[in-house]
Amino acid sequence: MRSVATRRHLDELDDAVLREATSRWLACGGAAEPTREALRALDLPADGLTNLYGLDLTAENPLGFAARIVEQSFDMQGSLETLGDYPDREYILDSVAPHYAAARDEATAALWRVRTMIQRRYAVYDRLILPSPDGRACLSVSRVRLLVEDAVMPDAPDLTARERQCLGLLASGLTVKEMAHALGLSPRTVEKHVESLKRRFGARTTAQAVARALLADMACADEGR
Repeated sequence: MRSVATRRHLDELDDAVLREATSRWLACGGAAEPTREALRALDLPADGLTNLYGLDLTAENPLGFAARIVEQSFDMQGSLETLGDYPDREYILDSVAPHYAAARDEATAALWRVRTMIQRRYAVYDRLILPSPDGRACLSVSRVRLLVEDAVMPDAPDLTARERQCLGLLASGLTVKEMAHALGLSPRTVEKHVESLKRRFGARTTAQAVARALLADMACADEGR
């Protein structure tokens, strides 16, 4: 799965924490510098969903952008002295470096919605970049919307029509007995289809099978963009 990043207008902020951070940044005239005092002024929570960064953007190559401040409440599983130091180079090149390079060049606040794989984890998050007026530095706030640990992004298997029916009903929350009634099958036959779905997606539970099916479907959609 390749990363998919969509730039969003600040008016589309639907996260209260990011809205408040933007309001505080604008209230000080957008003159945020990457200092701990500036980060504290944003009053962001250590809630397991929010990471804060202060970056120096003066390097010519974005991979040389230096992280002067790193305060993580969710573990990114790697050090970050510069962007180029992070172990998942593909993620940095696809979903990180271009955003900070744009912040340097435009010197204006930017909001990104990112869907990506980060070291075997599937993540959907918003990244708010608040640059200094000269574009030489920025504060950055990332807010996780979805994080799947040890994610496997399987190729979507060729399911039979009946398996697809069962998958849809599982995703709708139906029990085996309810699925059997809806499909006109015996519960035992439905159980066999469910077990087949779990094998095809390498899942231990029906919930994991549904989740992996959704991830595989999203990966296929992203590849087609």
